[in-house]
Amino acid sequence: MKSIKLTSNSSTITKRMAQKLATYLQAPLTLALDGDLGAGKTTFVTGLVNGLKNGRNIRVQSPTFALARSYPTEPVLHHVDLYRINDAVILDDLGIESLLFDSLALVCVEWPGQYPGALPPNTLWIFIKAKEKNQREIEFQFEDSVFDWTTILKKLI
Repeated sequence: MKSIKLTSNSSTITKRMAQKLATYLQAPLTLALDGDLGAGKTTFVTGLVNGLKNGRNIRVQSPTFALARSYPTEPVLHHVDLYRINDAVILDDLGIESLLFDSLALVCVEWPGQYPGALPPNTLWIFIKAKEKNQREIEFQFEDSVFDWTTILKKLI
């Protein structure tokens, strides 16, 4: 697995990085966002949504209590939170599994460590770690895929 680490010094910069990334993304694609509470996962998703066609003015909300939210961007973006899912059967019962494998959508999964085997191959893993006051280390991990992640991610700086 390859990786690239970037540093963000504010939530504005984190959103801007994600907005730039959004311009390169094509469905189907899953992005697994891992990090502690408050690390900036939903902030990153906000940038992605705002960077997609029809997403500029969309207000992104954490899916923690709803478990999943879908946004009418192009392509559609599903935002899934697995934090409170404690049984893999529930993924299917709640329809979340169908969102994870939506071939017409981008899928952002918070707390992917709950069920890493439930994610499709070639998932782009994004690890966000809080450092100093507003600073975040954002590490992207990826396998070779149809996307040239190394080139794309270097453009986010």
